[in-house]
Amino acid sequence: MGSILDSAHYAFSRYLFGAKAPIAYRKFHDRFPKAAEQLKTLSGLKILRPHFGGQFVGDIRDHCIKYLFLRGFFEWQTLLLCKAVVRNDDIIVEVGGNVGTETMAFCRYVPKGQVICFEPSAASASVIEFNAAMNGYKNLVLERFPVSDASDNFSQSAFNELNSGTVFMEPDQDGPLQAKSLDRYMSSLETSSGIRYFHIDCEGYEVKALRGAVQTIETSHPTIFVEVNNRLLQRAGNQIDELFDFLSKRDYRVFWFDEMVPGLVEVTHAQQTAHHPADWMAIHKTKSGQGNFLDVLKRRFLESYMDRRLLIENIQSSAKPISSKQP
Repeated sequence: MGSILDSAHYAFSRYLFGAKAPIAYRKFHDRFPKAAEQLKTLSGLKILRPHFGGQFVGDIRDHCIKYLFLRGFFEWQTLLLCKAVVRNDDIIVEVGGNVGTETMAFCRYVPKGQVICFEPSAASASVIEFNAAMNGYKNLVLERFPVSDASDNFSQSAFNELNSGTVFMEPDQDGPLQAKSLDRYMSSLETSSGIRYFHIDCEGYEVKALRGAVQTIETSHPTIFVEVNNRLLQRAGNQIDELFDFLSKRDYRVFWFDEMVPGLVEVTHAQQTAHHPADWMAIHKTKSGQGNFLDVLKRRFLESYMDRRLLIENIQSSAKPISSKQP
């Protein structure tokens, strides 16, 4: 009986948080066949109202936007982590904004701060630009070039209108897109403020993006959320061990949310998550060693995972960051 309940809980959690959409869809189809068939044919622009606030206009044939439509959020883990650490006047950097399902939330989280989003895909960047203007977000800086560790030229892979998140940059000496390092970019800004939160999801170029941000990271010690897919890293000429070594050598503790536990689990070696895509959350020792921050963060993740109502509360702009004095 216990194994049946565990399986039911696991399937339900996957439905809510979207790690295996096909399984969730089949179960949904079995219970609500007519609604499921209608869902498959949905297309065109829709006005969505995400749980983090504001409005979002997008084509729900796109994988990311469809999840925003179904659940009210896409990447729940980065929203939860970001809201736990940022204040309303901080700087958030997002490398790989895609269509902006997280960018719009970030803009709401730092109304007196700034969100710097890098998205080289013209089609995806246009969705971000439109939604930022519609919501009146004046704190967004949208840059349309790749971020790397060298000023190389790139071309864009074919755009997939059903899954915009699969677009990636390909090295091309004659390509129209020239990369910049984050260090070079940040040094050109007229600000003395460091970044508080760093979200990286650039389809395999995460190692190169980090290597181009060494000075920024070692100065600001931002909390880092990074997508980890060893196959994509290898496509870009890197390995998952390089990513882990980069973070650990700079005094970061790395965690990922294991749904089978469930809970935040510390990554102690790169191969721990090498055989499946994962999202790593890297927290600098100056933050992880601050009071009971980690204990509160782990509890917030677990409670939000188990209780959708708490998750929605914790990703809204009104949610409070974790205080070192918090019980």
